[in-house]
Amino acid sequence: MPYLAAGAGLEEYATALRLPDGTLAAQQRTALAINAGGGLKVPVDDNWGIRTDARWFNGLGRDAGEHWRLYNGVTFPTGRR
Repeated sequence: MPYLAAGAGLEEYATALRLPDGTLAAQQRTALAINAGGGLKVPVDDNWGIRTDARWFNGLGRDAGEHWRLYNGVTFPTGRR
């Protein structure tokens, strides 16, 4: 069964920072990020299934990036409806 998903939350990321001696360091930051995407859940039998989900993320902080994530997994029912 296909589904759509969206959300917002805090996301950690890092930017490169050149130090006075010429070496590079990572500067940790946190930004508000929004995401949207969708996926597919396929039941294999009554006890388990598979799931895939693709989401686009866009960070709203200074130097925050835009990226895609692809998730795959196994699902198990937690209760009967």
